[in-house]
Amino acid sequence: MAGKSGKAGRFAVAGLLGALAIGGGVAATAALRAPEGPASSEEAVELFFAALDNEDLVGVAEVMHPGERESLAQPMFDMAGHMRRLEILGADADPAAASFLDIQVDGVTYSVEALDPGLHYVTTTGGTISAPNNPQTPMGALWDRFDIEMPEADTTRTIADMADEPMKMAVVEVDGSWYVSLYYSGAEAARRDAKKLFPGLGNGPDPVGAATPDAVMEDMILAISDLDATGMLTLMDPSEAAVLYDYSPLFLPELQEGMDDAAAAAQLSDVEWSVDLVDFVANEVNGRQVVSLNEIKVSIEVGAGELSSTPVSGSFTIAGGCTTIIFDGETTQSCASDTSPEAEAARELFDRLLEVADLSDTTVRAFERMAAVDLGVTVVERDGRWYMSAMPTYLETINDLMTVLEPADLVAMGTDIEEIVDRQDEIGEEILDVLMDTDWEAFGNAERLAELEGLFGQLNNNGSPTLDFGDGSFGDGSDDAAMTDEEWQQFLDELEAGGAEPGTNPFGGEDAFAGVLAPSIEGSFDVDADGTYLAWFGDMTAAPGFEAAAFAYSGDASVEIIRFSAPVDPAAVLSSDFTIELVDGTTQATDQFGNTFAFVENYVIWGETTSAEGEAVFNEQVTFLKGL
Repeated sequence: MAGKSGKAGRFAVAGLLGALAIGGGVAATAALRAPEGPASSEEAVELFFAALDNEDLVGVAEVMHPGERESLAQPMFDMAGHMRRLEILGADADPAAASFLDIQVDGVTYSVEALDPGLHYVTTTGGTISAPNNPQTPMGALWDRFDIEMPEADTTRTIADMADEPMKMAVVEVDGSWYVSLYYSGAEAARRDAKKLFPGLGNGPDPVGAATPDAVMEDMILAISDLDATGMLTLMDPSEAAVLYDYSPLFLPELQEGMDDAAAAAQLSDVEWSVDLVDFVANEVNGRQVVSLNEIKVSIEVGAGELSSTPVSGSFTIAGGCTTIIFDGETTQSCASDTSPEAEAARELFDRLLEVADLSDTTVRAFERMAAVDLGVTVVERDGRWYMSAMPTYLETINDLMTVLEPADLVAMGTDIEEIVDRQDEIGEEILDVLMDTDWEAFGNAERLAELEGLFGQLNNNGSPTLDFGDGSFGDGSDDAAMTDEEWQQFLDELEAGGAEPGTNPFGGEDAFAGVLAPSIEGSFDVDADGTYLAWFGDMTAAPGFEAAAFAYSGDASVEIIRFSAPVDPAAVLSSDFTIELVDGTTQATDQFGNTFAFVENYVIWGETTSAEGEAVFNEQVTFLKGL
């Protein structure tokens, strides 16, 4: 075929997916309404390369396998249409004339191997195909709004010699016309790599489907429960998943054998399960049938033996807006409409945490609209039967969510994210305040929640938890004195005014551990100009093995120290993600994120050491404790 000359990079059929994503909904509709397809595999290949050479993504879609065009190309075109509407992509990202791709095809020749009367395998034998290494995709105004720098276009071109690096593609006959197939191309390449015999077309199981949209997923759940591989496959869309049906003789027997082995192992371990109830409901969403779970109950029984010393039974049920878990005789239930004190407490806590984030009304309303979208599995009708459609389930769900958004929503969300990042330290403090002020007993399970509340108490002074300040000048002077909010503010004011000498214990007394708190070490944790210096020291004797904890933070660095009742073995408490080494006679452990722990007798010191300030403060604290 004739084509433009030029240099370019290497192409594969799969690489077209990203290009298709710049199209639009109108273009997709035009592609799906195209007249009869190519009359031969050669014509399909010629049209494919001609469309590439003209940067015509609509033309590429027109020669795609109809099932792939419907399930893959159309949703991606629609998605790109939303991206243009939301000003993520520029309005001039035209799928019918995507000149910015600057694809050039020249002198392509190829061979055709007839694997089956309905499947030909095409291999290029000559010619070149090229494109810029990084074409400049037209981007929308949203990127300018947040001053996001896009990578500069790289107009450097390299050539893919189609003889030295051949492109291989499967061309399939569907209803008398021939189409290039992404899925069959991948399956055939995998078959050849595995050195398996071609199974021939039409030798897989016949599609079964279901009588109604909701029954598709009900039957699918039962097939999964029964470990029935064929039953699962025959509920898949025979147009979209045609390649799975045709190539199933290569993988289905092995897949079923593996499931049979799993069933035998479960029986040997005396494990039984059953789906006692399953019900899906179907709704129309943007012209599609989407089914979502309404009710389900799964039961399991484990006999005494290899997995459990005693018989265990349980069930998981979703019904009537409630989720119920029964395990070994204990029942836990959660309902969306629950008005119990525990549920009300949870909702109140969520609302308070949401207030801390201080999201704009626009962002909140956008999330509310997205939450109202019916999400589920897309099903399609073929010859009076209903089937599960895989790719539209994923891609169209994204489209459904994008449908309810406007450009102003994305601007508001982005602005809120920027503000949250800028206020992250302040937000962290406010979240701690909320957790500290929460009445955890209202959530039930009082014993565990009391422990949790006690932990928050060690980390937050504003709620006036019980802290051990020794014989300090603040509080009532007892070992369990609580510093009031007023006393804490007085302390901050004195620090800011220079009333507390560096190198002294801010809480007074002879307690050596309290002396760890900055600014007890010369030069550590200078008070910020606005007085936002934070430090806590807490009595932790209520927790077995723990004695006390201290934490200090200045905005530039932070350190935390915990004192245990006995020395701690690093190897016993750290995972393999840590690198443990001996530094100046002290065992230290560091993970990939720069979190470093030092073990000094009964003390464990933590610090974030990726910055010079953090490393210096960490080392000062280690030196201080080693000198005690």
